[in-house]
Amino acid sequence: VLNCSIKRKCRDWTYLGVFLVGSCVPLTDIYTSKNLDMNKSDIDHFIPWSYVCSDKLWNLMPAESSINRSKSNNLPDWERYFDPFAHNQYRMYSLVLDDDNARKLFDSCREDNLYSMWASELLYAGYRDRDQFFKILNENVCPLYNSALIQGYEVWSMTK
Repeated sequence: VLNCSIKRKCRDWTYLGVFLVGSCVPLTDIYTSKNLDMNKSDIDHFIPWSYVCSDKLWNLMPAESSINRSKSNNLPDWERYFDPFAHNQYRMYSLVLDDDNARKLFDSCREDNLYSMWASELLYAGYRDRDQFFKILNENVCPLYNSALIQGYEVWSMTK
């Protein structure tokens, strides 16, 4: 039985991150816009885990460790960070479609990663261009974000 824990997902994102960092366009931290050093990164829950109780890939993103600690249990500023989040999510999705090793890694925990119906039936179901992918992600994550706001979660933005 595969253990598809958050630790496993960290390894998944680390593998994908290392692969992407080695590509022509490095993986960037969505909060700093700097190239990620996967050895100094944590896995951030875009929507706090304490609200959605989800370690699914659609909610996870590598982030610089100190930034992740600073964000803590807060919501990232939607206007500032959703597009970079969606961009990195799309890069991971594209890599899974294009690279056999990445696809095997993704498929090994597919059921655990995709029990959200919208993720399995819409987001990761076959080819999606960038605009389609962003739209599906936005339509499904934004209501969760807004609900967390209503429940009192604070908005965080990195200070410059």
